[in-house]
Amino acid sequence: GDARIHKNTMHERRNDIQGLRAWAVIAVVLFHFFPVILPVGYLGVDVFFVLSGFLISLVLNNKPPLVVSTYTNFYFKRIRRIFPLLLSTVLICSVYSVMNYSRTLFLYSERGAQYAALFMTNLKGVDEGEDYFRDLQKVEDLLTHTWSLSVEIQFYLLAPFALHLFKPFKSFSTIGYLLIIMVSSFVYFHSLSSSVSFYSTSARFWQFTAGSIAFHLQKEPGKHEELPSFVLSIGLFGRSKKGIIARLRLLPVGIATALIFWSSIFNNLEYTLRIVVTCITATLLVVKLNTPVLTNAILQMIGDSSYALYLIHWPVVCILKYYEYNSWPEKSVAVVLCFLAAFLILNYYEKWYLTLNEKSTLILIGCLYLACTSVYVIYALNEKEPPQMGSLDRRISIEEAKRINQYMDDYLEENLRFENCTLRDPSDQNPWGFCNLPPGDGSLSFLIIGNSYAANHGRMVVKHLKKHYGKIAVYTVSECEPLVETKNPYCYKAGQLQEGFLKDIETLEPEVLFISASFGR
Repeated sequence: GDARIHKNTMHERRNDIQGLRAWAVIAVVLFHFFPVILPVGYLGVDVFFVLSGFLISLVLNNKPPLVVSTYTNFYFKRIRRIFPLLLSTVLICSVYSVMNYSRTLFLYSERGAQYAALFMTNLKGVDEGEDYFRDLQKVEDLLTHTWSLSVEIQFYLLAPFALHLFKPFKSFSTIGYLLIIMVSSFVYFHSLSSSVSFYSTSARFWQFTAGSIAFHLQKEPGKHEELPSFVLSIGLFGRSKKGIIARLRLLPVGIATALIFWSSIFNNLEYTLRIVVTCITATLLVVKLNTPVLTNAILQMIGDSSYALYLIHWPVVCILKYYEYNSWPEKSVAVVLCFLAAFLILNYYEKWYLTLNEKSTLILIGCLYLACTSVYVIYALNEKEPPQMGSLDRRISIEEAKRINQYMDDYLEENLRFENCTLRDPSDQNPWGFCNLPPGDGSLSFLIIGNSYAANHGRMVVKHLKKHYGKIAVYTVSECEPLVETKNPYCYKAGQLQEGFLKDIETLEPEVLFISASFGR
């Protein structure tokens, strides 16, 4: 959501909200760069969700229901706030993937970019049974982190109805209505596996609703908070008179206690931490703490640029992993550069497009979508792909089958060849046979053996592990699985070939042996 509540609107600027956003994005960045330092930093995203629920309730508050302009203005502002920078990030990551990734990695990255551009990254995680923490080990998807933006956009589609159109307009009735939504979503959240609930918008709705409840419980601008005597006695928020409204405003604390008790029954630490973070955030939104811990100038600057920082930091993490820049000094420099880049993006890009009118905004978004699509279209036009055979029940002629088979043979031989290969037997044809490759920059000796899988995967080994190996060779035989008793009728002289594999292993004594093949025929 848009964390800034500008002075030129009907709402006061909440510096404490910007402070919460700053701490949230700092937690996420530290978790991704230095997971050992802050292993629960991913919970910063939960703070974002609570803030979004609060801010959306603020935006829609006192707006007339059943008026089309109420909702068109809401959707336009959300689109203008989120789409341009997200699509710009997708575009830059796509260009980077084309220029630096192998075809296999690029195809995976392309899929991630498509989901991100359509704000469906979280659905990709649910549909494919992915696990967020396992996905963080991959370097090929530069847009894994956009799952949270997908959840927010999907929430925004429902928010005007759930948080405005259908809610009662009496204060206590509104709280009861939101509590019903919150508890229902939480029960659903608790019924799912952790990997599914992590990505599910419905299972996250209780966190957005917690923010909405906090909005309806907050004190009016300029009024002093009235807190119960037990809170006053510890002097946490100052001293003023007690009141029923003040007690009601501590509702998030009561909700937290109840939900933590629920979660503790199931002995799930992750759920408990998520509840604690959600309810603490909601409570802080209610009480409006004016403390340097939330409102100092540096945190305000980080909070203002938090959207840009969130978007750009994860691609940088992936690039560092890809090139194996894993030392603390290298990562520390990268973190500083991310903060500086986010500040520049805020001042020279975000602030510009946030002033655009509806027509200019839609033109900008359309151009970005067109540019993202063009990257993959141009790549596809320049990539020699095998023809598609269509559905399994399509009848093809013998001549067409021969043509497809020949094309596939030509395609595989052309795209699986090793560069600068010196064949041991001149009668062999690259990529098949025993191939000595140029030495790398390391000291280890590598041997790669297998069938066409070894030719395919071997090129990735040659490219990405060059700094580790000194001497490297590849031995590939079409259709033949190494070191097993194959029953593949297309593997001629299988026994003789197995002896050849074993002899080369014994003779070369590689320090690292890669075996890559399709087994099980």
